[in-house]
Amino acid sequence: MVTSAQIRAARGLLNWTVRELADRSGVHRNTITRIETEETAGGHSSATVRAALEAAGVQFIDENGEGAGVRLRKFRGLSRQLRPDEGDSEPADNGANADHSDVDYPSDDD
Repeated sequence: MVTSAQIRAARGLLNWTVRELADRSGVHRNTITRIETEETAGGHSSATVRAALEAAGVQFIDENGEGAGVRLRKFRGLSRQLRPDEGDSEPADNGANADHSDVDYPSDDD
């Protein structure tokens, strides 16, 4: 069983607001707040929220004597973990490979 703390932690790993989790899971944000504050028992809504978080890359770790937890799954072929909504978009052009031949740099003679 997933705990309310795991749900909160999973949402934090993804940097999602309650509203974002509600949009992605189809569960009303008030229900998510109740799940996260242990005001409601597990059920269909909790399972739906868990499924949305897992689809985004969260792995729930069962109690193993050291405490339950969460982590983001590692995406193959990447040297770092990406949030699922980062996708495979082109990297931003930071100018590192730009041609600066038109720039008038001061010479050492000045």
